[in-house]
Amino acid sequence: LNMKQQILVDNLSLHSLTTAVSCSAIMAVGITSALLLHKHREGVFLSQLMQDFAWLTEEILLRNHDVGFSGQVRHVVLHTLLLLRHCISLHRLSLGDVLVALRRTEAAVTELSRHSAALLPIFIQEAVGACAINALLMELLPYLGSPEQLRDAIFAQEELHNKTAVLVQLLPRDIILRQV
Repeated sequence: LNMKQQILVDNLSLHSLTTAVSCSAIMAVGITSALLLHKHREGVFLSQLMQDFAWLTEEILLRNHDVGFSGQVRHVVLHTLLLLRHCISLHRLSLGDVLVALRRTEAAVTELSRHSAALLPIFIQEAVGACAINALLMELLPYLGSPEQLRDAIFAQEELHNKTAVLVQLLPRDIILRQV
């Protein structure tokens, strides 16, 4: 292939990957897994898990991604807990709530990690952007004297772009391809 054709093939490939990722609906098991693995690793009451599930679902929808479920939050979360029964333990409390705890086995963590990976393409750009801003702020801190002065910091778009590009280079290629 000549250079023009190669560029066309590359662009078509990236477009296909992007379209495939954006057309993939996020399943309830992925949302619940992400919450249990990353936010509530020490355990969570079912009532709180349902609130967080509704919040994270809304965040996904706000980013123009589809979810592959419908129904009442309680029923959806209970169904996902049934599907994840080998990864969690449930403890009924006298207060009327249920404590959902992550099993501390390698198999449980691996399964939850696999399910929660579906959320990565949705939030990776924001996460890298937040890390870039944090890195720039930390670079300024020695010159400002106090952390309180950081809230008044202003960055040029080019500074933020350059820092983001440096951080993106640290990511595995498959993550970068999901975002192009």
